[in-house]
Amino acid sequence: REAVRNWTRMQQNIASAMVTSQLEETIRSLLANATPNATTLELLSLPQAAELRRVLSPQVEAHKYNGYVIMEKSGRITASNHDRLVGVVLKGPEMDFVREKVLVEKPMMLPPIKSIVEIPERKGVERTGVPVMYASAPIRNELGEVVAALGLLIQPEVEFTRILEIARIGETGETFAFNRRGQMLSNSRFDEQLRRIGLLKKDEDSTLNISLIDPGVDLTSDSHPKRLPTEEQLTQIVAEAREGRNGVNTEGQRDYRGVPVVAAWEWLDKEGFGIATKVDVREANQTLDIISRVF
Repeated sequence: REAVRNWTRMQQNIASAMVTSQLEETIRSLLANATPNATTLELLSLPQAAELRRVLSPQVEAHKYNGYVIMEKSGRITASNHDRLVGVVLKGPEMDFVREKVLVEKPMMLPPIKSIVEIPERKGVERTGVPVMYASAPIRNELGEVVAALGLLIQPEVEFTRILEIARIGETGETFAFNRRGQMLSNSRFDEQLRRIGLLKKDEDSTLNISLIDPGVDLTSDSHPKRLPTEEQLTQIVAEAREGRNGVNTEGQRDYRGVPVVAAWEWLDKEGFGIATKVDVREANQTLDIISRVF
């Protein structure tokens, strides 16, 4: 928990530090010259866009970000180091999300979401649906009003998942993050097993592709789910955490594979997601079984 929180704060601080007065002035000038009907080519041709690339690209590379975007209040991406993103206008639920989480008064760190526009994934292929996190900082006008935001694109598997992997226990223990809908926000240590039992497609990773639902049976034993997955069958971890009830279960509960596990979980309200640590009951009780046999 503390490692995740420290990393989150660090990303917010980095985004905030990048917004110098000079950068803010460049972005204000960019917005003033970017007409509402400007094409992607016209936006890319603006001298302010070139200046932003010159200033931000080395910092993006140094911090291993997947890129940057300048998002204005209309939902348009006015500048980015990814040409495909420039000129894209977010609408509907996506725009509501940006208005609520990005175009705000303070730096923010957004949990993993699936990109709705094409960005490079970890293998370098540009496609939609790539898991991405955003560290954002507000851009203000001369009156101090938020008019845009700098967003730094983060690949969850680069650092976020690795922080959680440090807390893996033994052969079956794992620590992971999840959202209110029960979607896993980090990679599972069981991706190969999840592909074999049909919970993941061949080329999928578990981030945002696994729902933490109790299937009712142990899927690793070639059993079939007893019920169709619904939100009512979320694992105890998610059901308790999203209601703000942090806890521990040492008796055993089924995880998303249907395997009995012991677990501890906590909801991080400021960060907007939960984290949990679990280990298979079989492994967790090995020492206890030995002691029981001795006695």
